[in-house]
Amino acid sequence: MTTIKIISDPYKRNVEFEILNDTANEWERINYQNNPDSRLITETIRKSFFPYKVNDILNILQEEYS
Repeated sequence: MTTIKIISDPYKRNVEFEILNDTANEWERINYQNNPDSRLITETIRKSFFPYKVNDILNILQEEYS
């Protein structure tokens, strides 16, 4: 099971995602280096107001990480 952390800053309208690396037991940011094709790192998702994009984010998480 993949564990993902969603970090939202509503004042800056910034959303970031981290994935738990089970072997190192550390959080790693989902970015262009470790997942360049992820829709989570698109500008539309990262620079949005989280409550307006929750449904989209959950759909992406289910498609990419389930």
